[in-house]
Amino acid sequence: MNEIDLRFLENQACEDEGFADPGIETFRGTPFAAIARETGQNSQDAGLKGKTVEVRFERISVSASEIPQIEKYRETVRQCLVAARKQENLKEISFFEEAKKTINKETIHLLRISDYHTKGLTGPCESGKPFHALVKSSGISSKDNETSGGSFGIGKNAVYALSDLQTAFYSTVYPEGEELKFLAQGKSKFRSHETEEGSFLSVGYWGVTEKFMPVDNPEIVPEWLRRTEVGTTICALGMRSAENWQNEIIASVLQNFFQSIHNEGIRFIVDGVQVAKEHVNDLFSDPGIIEGANQTGHGEDFDFSAKLYRCLLEEEVEENEIDVKDVGKFRIRMLKEEGFPKRIGILRNGMYITDELGNFGDRFRRFPMHSDFIALVEPVDEDAGKWMKILENPKHDSLDPERLSNDADRKAAKKAGKELANKIREHVKAFAKAASGPETDLDELSQFFAVDPKGVEHEDGELDLTTSKISKPPTQPQKRTPPKLPKEDEDEGEGDEGGGQHGDGDEGEESGGAGSGAGGGEGGTGKNKSKKPVRMEKLRTVIPDPEHPAVRRVFFTPSVNGTVYLGLEYTGVSDSESIPLKGGGMKVDCERGKRISVDVEFEQPYSGPVEVYGWKQEESV
Repeated sequence: MNEIDLRFLENQACEDEGFADPGIETFRGTPFAAIARETGQNSQDAGLKGKTVEVRFERISVSASEIPQIEKYRETVRQCLVAARKQENLKEISFFEEAKKTINKETIHLLRISDYHTKGLTGPCESGKPFHALVKSSGISSKDNETSGGSFGIGKNAVYALSDLQTAFYSTVYPEGEELKFLAQGKSKFRSHETEEGSFLSVGYWGVTEKFMPVDNPEIVPEWLRRTEVGTTICALGMRSAENWQNEIIASVLQNFFQSIHNEGIRFIVDGVQVAKEHVNDLFSDPGIIEGANQTGHGEDFDFSAKLYRCLLEEEVEENEIDVKDVGKFRIRMLKEEGFPKRIGILRNGMYITDELGNFGDRFRRFPMHSDFIALVEPVDEDAGKWMKILENPKHDSLDPERLSNDADRKAAKKAGKELANKIREHVKAFAKAASGPETDLDELSQFFAVDPKGVEHEDGELDLTTSKISKPPTQPQKRTPPKLPKEDEDEGEGDEGGGQHGDGDEGEESGGAGSGAGGGEGGTGKNKSKKPVRMEKLRTVIPDPEHPAVRRVFFTPSVNGTVYLGLEYTGVSDSESIPLKGGGMKVDCERGKRISVDVEFEQPYSGPVEVYGWKQEESV
């Protein structure tokens, strides 16, 4: 019979490995929300056709004696603490001191996650098989569905982030012909260390010692790890203590899987609480669950998902199809209501992915003159789903063409993504663009334009519009916030901000007008440099290509020599707001009196009026 033991990989090259695995650190801040999203996704992908996948989260407490090789775990943690202290690594010392307390307790808590009505993790434990991909692989995809949500990539590290021992146990039952097969294994991610037996790396496995293989006999694994039904179980050993962990998980699965839950593709049971189609509305409004979302910093996103769920349910919505050349078809559903956040949610496989397409030129952050709305976008054919999948980042919360290794593929993806973004915005504009409102009486202008006898009177009677002269009120210089410097130009200078002037441009090729007015604002003293406003003569802006309103061409004649930094603001009846520029800022080398023409690119399309201001850095006296 093969020996069952806990073994760490030998450190034959005398490498030094810390415990701070980048994949684990990604999920360290919100481990419960992350594990809910990642395991829910993987379970959904492994679901049996025609069945509702069920995922259960439960906290269990077991005697230390029920942990396989508990004494060896304790000794290994002790040796890792010795190594951390030897290197005087405060972060590792703190981690392994807490790990030592956890592993030495008589009762140890685990978070057990089990799924049902799935295919399980197909074995055997060899390259290319799902069990091997989850437990022993890095950067390897083994999903049999090209539109699946994940590939056992970085997301599988979430379970280690909520373990105070960075240790997980896995078990699965999967069909092989007419038989059911069982596999189980434990995996720890500590740090490199030394024992009487030799020098070892950070990764260790509990299971069959020969070739670090899993156990295939359920009778010799602890009861809490056994399975009899097809499916997968994952246990986080030494579960992190958290009072509201249940609500954090419920908030996460609602936020990310509301559509799949509604379509009965998946359901969850969290510490006995049912999260199924019939419960979604009530759970979205539950104060405890809302608080759970707020605790993870996802309160706003949780509320947005609740509104997207309404968009999914409402019958009176605007629905259109978007056809993207060489990619596939998408569906957009839009709903208007006062108080909606003017935000777009993009889903795939019933799972929320992102609310922007910034890597394709549109972050969907600004919708001026639009009614309050929400929109839900999703692929409706397999080709569109495949396209989205290959562009998803490891956390499945963004689409990025730079993930493609082939330059031609990247260019094609960028083109298609920009087309999708433009068509989404076109549909939103057609649906939610605010119409002109009714006429409004402006009483404050009545003294200038009054025609009825009840208008504002002078000392000598009513204002005679044919002879009276109206004095222009004195111009008050506006204080402008200078644009953010590119990183290489940042300094530690301190001082008050300077101002600029503006040029308002109407939409179209010949838009824009001459800017006027000197910049205002007082310059203070700084440690290194001060920021001085620059007067720009004959300022004008135009949109060179009406089909690309994200690009604005600025003309001006500088009054100074040297490098001038440009900033732009939206203008209108409300307070001005800075326009985010691609690259973070724009600087121009200027020669006094010499006409300048420069193209500025916004982060998102905008064709309305703008205000331009400039400033430069000067050495402090």
